Amino acid sequence: MKRVKQGILFIILGIFLFVGGYIAVICVPSEWYKVTDAHHPDFNPEKFSYRDYRNEPMKLREAFRVMFPQGTSKEYVDRILIQGADFRQRRRYEVNGYYLLIYSFPKKYFWKGAPSFRVVYDQDENLVQINYPYLMPLYEADVTYDELMDIHIEQYKRQFKNDK
Repeated sequence: MKRVKQGILFIILGIFLFVGGYIAVICVPSEWYKVTDAHHPDFNPEKFSYRDYRNEPMKLREAFRVMFPQGTSKEYVDRILIQGADFRQRRRYEVNGYYLLIYSFPKKYFWKGAPSFRVVYDQDENLVQINYPYLMPLYEADVTYDELMDIHIEQYKRQFKNDK
């Protein structure tokens, strides 16, 4: 008889834990967890972290499309990537009225192959293009980072040749 009571109590306890866990998961407010799906209504760009996407480049690409549509100000991109996600702005070039920037992931996390994002801004410092390593440019645009960098290199070579 004692074993039967223990068995029933064990089953009731199991059901209680299962139902309680299910209710807790459903009732958890969205502020308690981080949404990484860029199309979810609770997605918050201010909480962006590369670590959430490091093995999913296509999800990262989509998050960038949602966070940084063409025409986004450099100030906003810097706030999300530099202040929020701890990226570093490594280089800045000016070519034919465009600014080319490289944002790199901080090495303090010791991840091999941490990416650098190549970004093109127009003369008003509005986003034109983002290039993520190994993927096509994010947007259809008149210029790409690679084209502008080729022009920059040619200009640099001519300048170097003229200085000799």
